[in-house]
Amino acid sequence: MADPREDDREGGPPDREQRWPRRLLGTAVVVTATFAAYVPAMRGGYVWDDDQYLYENELLTEPGCLRAIWTSTRAPQYYPLVFTSFWIETRLWGFGFPAGFHAVNVALHSLSAVLVWMILGRVGVPGAWFAGAVFALHPVHVESVAWITERKNVLSGMFYLLALLAYLRSEERRHLTWYLASLALFVLALLSKTVTCTLPLVILLIGWLRRRPVRLADCVRLAPMFLLGLAFGLLTAWYEKHRVGAQGTEWDLSFFQQLLLAARAPWFYAGKLLWPAKLTFVYPRWRIDDGSAGQWLWFAATLAVVAGSLLLVRRAGRGPAAAVLFFGVTLGPALGFIDVYPMRYSFVADHFQYLASLGIIALFVGGVARLLRAKAKVGATIGVAVLAVLAGLTFKQGHAYKDQQTLWRDTIAKNEDAWMAHNNLGVILARRGEHDAAVTHYRRALISNPDNVELHNNLGVTLAALGLYDEAIAEYLEALRLQPLSREAHNNLGQAYTDLGRLNEALHHLRIAANILPESAKVCSNLGMVLARLERWTEAETELRKAIRIDPKYASSYHNLGVLLSRTERVDEAIDSWKTGLQRSPDSELLLYSLAWTLATAANPQHRDGPLAVALATRLCEVNGFREPTYVDALGAAFAEAGRSEEAIRRAEQAAQLARAAGREDLAGRIENRISLYQKGQPYRQNP
Repeated sequence: MADPREDDREGGPPDREQRWPRRLLGTAVVVTATFAAYVPAMRGGYVWDDDQYLYENELLTEPGCLRAIWTSTRAPQYYPLVFTSFWIETRLWGFGFPAGFHAVNVALHSLSAVLVWMILGRVGVPGAWFAGAVFALHPVHVESVAWITERKNVLSGMFYLLALLAYLRSEERRHLTWYLASLALFVLALLSKTVTCTLPLVILLIGWLRRRPVRLADCVRLAPMFLLGLAFGLLTAWYEKHRVGAQGTEWDLSFFQQLLLAARAPWFYAGKLLWPAKLTFVYPRWRIDDGSAGQWLWFAATLAVVAGSLLLVRRAGRGPAAAVLFFGVTLGPALGFIDVYPMRYSFVADHFQYLASLGIIALFVGGVARLLRAKAKVGATIGVAVLAVLAGLTFKQGHAYKDQQTLWRDTIAKNEDAWMAHNNLGVILARRGEHDAAVTHYRRALISNPDNVELHNNLGVTLAALGLYDEAIAEYLEALRLQPLSREAHNNLGQAYTDLGRLNEALHHLRIAANILPESAKVCSNLGMVLARLERWTEAETELRKAIRIDPKYASSYHNLGVLLSRTERVDEAIDSWKTGLQRSPDSELLLYSLAWTLATAANPQHRDGPLAVALATRLCEVNGFREPTYVDALGAAFAEAGRSEEAIRRAEQAAQLARAAGREDLAGRIENRISLYQKGQPYRQNP
């Protein structure tokens, strides 16, 4: 950033007819280049947190949801303008078209880049257009743009810059309309993300840069902004702590540790701006030790830079000092003095410096533009080369946001100790049935974070899926040692004991889990199944119906209730339960299997429906990828019931091969017995 001089102003004088074509061309180049650089990102899907912000967020789909977005505390964060934008887009193209959400993010980022050009030109920074283009194409902003959830950054950033531009115009034209517009735009920025609360300080800083003394009248004009910023900031701090969960030992830093963190982080961010190598979703989490003399060097260096830039004002002008102060002030909300949830994983993140980066960008671009003022062709050549490199890096970084698995693998490749990435990749692999690979990632995560209860629980669940119950139980017990009131650990331990037939022990732990969190559909459903196995039918049905009431979308509750009803010879009600569950969860493998199997093999002909069984079993196998032998076996039974014996035999033989490949000889033998029936043209029937 440089001192404002009349000959530097790109918004400058006289000929409006000459200015507008240049502005339109400059805008077109920035927007086109930005969209081109973000093509891989726009081809990507959903990644971390996009589920709770978008496709699993009931605030975007249920009746009256728009009002609830603005008046309730149900959203992950109180950024109602962000969720309103998602609400609109959901109705335009739905969740099946993530490219639409990505494109809006890119468009907002492009517009912000153009606003950066306009503002820096108005303030008098040389090379303002180039600074805007660097902001648009710098790969450090890929996280903010390619990650749909970070609509917060790009939307709030646009309103922040519009508010700043409106305020500058209100000062130049002394018109109340522009002042009121700046206040309104500032509120919209705060309703998108409260990191924008630093705007009034930035306005004062720009006034100082333009060599205008800070007057009482300026403070009075900015007082509403300060009050609004404080109010929204306090609201966000409450949300982060009480709704998002930013509390506990992972955020327990002393004041001096916070001071060290605040001194070190700006160096990290400046380094990534100047040399954007190994950009990743989760950076290593520093160990902050206020007893280490070496770590205080960061504090000393930060003070030296701030003091030096101020001392050099007479010689170098106010630009460098203004840039440094802007960088620090705008980073302020993300420097560790306010607890935010991402700091559980790392104290720094690329998206934390989205707006703050403008200080460093303006400083370097303005400085280089001044140096090369007399060498326009050299400057243009260097500028084009720099933008091309940045665009290429952004294009490359965008591939990391293809999907969650790609993102976590990219993160692990750049930060092997990222326990969160190992954990989340393990969850994905476990859901796909790749349990051995999932176990490997959970164990690697525990090396980095051995006292994490979630990791022990996830590892235990996966070990249980592999039939390694002793090891699974050991993980659950370790989780309970670390957190005796872990509802998940008690629930998982109860499930493990259920699978082993140790029903009284299972009942004990599930009762504890239910006491810890009475309104848990998962716990009530599991408790109901244990009670059913103990033949305490009435209690079991009560728990299962309670689970459905708590969460009407939890498929296991409908499945378990159907199993109970079937065992008590209420098959009609069981079928109704499974059908109701499928209306809520159309791709539930549990429900598809139970209903298809019953409709294909029930002893009572009134309960059979061959064509529907074929349709359900086909859907089941498609959802599963034809990997599970029992599902393919169900499809064979459905074909047999529908009188399609040749297809029944072919699918049953396929199921038997899958069972043998998985070492499940007993299942393979039962399937072969069914094949002999199909060869005679007879369907398989369950025993009455």
